Amino acid sequence: MNETAPTCAKHPKVTTYVRCAACSTPICDRCAVETAVGYKCRDCGTQRGGAYSPPSAPRALAAGLVGLAAGALGAGVLGMLGFWGIILAIPYGRFIGTLLLKASGRKVGLFIDILAGISLVLGGLAAMAGEAIVRCQLFLRSLPPGTPPPAVNPLLFITPCADVVTLIIAGVIAAAAISRLRMPWGGRWF
Repeated sequence: MNETAPTCAKHPKVTTYVRCAACSTPICDRCAVETAVGYKCRDCGTQRGGAYSPPSAPRALAAGLVGLAAGALGAGVLGMLGFWGIILAIPYGRFIGTLLLKASGRKVGLFIDILAGISLVLGGLAAMAGEAIVRCQLFLRSLPPGTPPPAVNPLLFITPCADVVTLIIAGVIAAAAISRLRMPWGGRWF
């Protein structure tokens, strides 16, 4: 049997056993582009729109808004549960990671990881601020009728213990969401 060694599609004088991970074209080391899934030819390796390319501006905005809303809702509701809220923040964060994947058009990478982390933590901080404002309003309503309202800073109503737990919950939600973006547990969830 007379088999000849495959040659590079662009450089016919160069023998190679490497093929493009996308189109299976034989490529040499000069033609190969290293990607997250292996070596690709220059045509396949430089295409825009892959999973690791940044999302479009509307998709990034949608993912950021989902992260803000989910962070505020999760930290606000789970913050009331105390320690159990920290435990429940893990599956909640994984669920939010799935929503962020869908909102971003299934884009992954460092940009989406940073966007998810920042938006979820900012949402948690917004929940803390909202809770402090509600406590301040309750305090002002508890004053006897006819008493002039004092000048009160709502940030004084942040309780250290409850708000540390809320911050921990926001961090756990962000970490679980980013872990979902990077690696699914038990297969695809979307």
